[in-house]
Amino acid sequence: MTTFAAHQIGVLASSGWAVCPSVAHAVENAGLPQVTATYLQETFTADHWRSAQDAVDALPRHFGAARFADEVTYGLLLVPDPARLDTRAAVDPTTRLDQLGTASADVVDPRLPEGRLGVRPGPAWTLIATVTGAYGPALGSHNDITGTPPDRFTVSGLDTRQLMIRQLWGARVLHRASAKSRGAVCLRDDTPVMV
Repeated sequence: MTTFAAHQIGVLASSGWAVCPSVAHAVENAGLPQVTATYLQETFTADHWRSAQDAVDALPRHFGAARFADEVTYGLLLVPDPARLDTRAAVDPTTRLDQLGTASADVVDPRLPEGRLGVRPGPAWTLIATVTGAYGPALGSHNDITGTPPDRFTVSGLDTRQLMIRQLWGARVLHRASAKSRGAVCLRDDTPVMV
């Protein structure tokens, strides 16, 4: 196993999907496998990890000139099978209990369409190379980004703007152990625990 794979497995196995009981409960209720180091090692092959590393390494090379690029953390995000747990929509208020310290409804405008699927139904979990830290690269306004030729945002043949979607955003929210901090913190019995 490569250093990259070992590091990412550690990060993913300590993400909100795994360490926040209320999020892990939603994973279980959806019939998804629990996110553990063993599951990740057994499910994703050496080829998966090599491809993932190539994709993660390509992002800072491509966006390295962006404003605040030195503050961006890139890594892997797990996105669940949308047929089992669709992260485009608001989740049950109890799902984020251990992230927020209280049951709280997600803010989702019901007038918006459900959004596009970037990850289609099928595998229980899909690895996505993306921004995993609190900050993304500062690339301009919505109009700047959508009005720019695709090559500015195309990394390894993929226009990354196509992945700026609610499905991945919703997965990022649940991936984070806490919505209240930049660090990985999960509230257990109202006590913050670093993970």
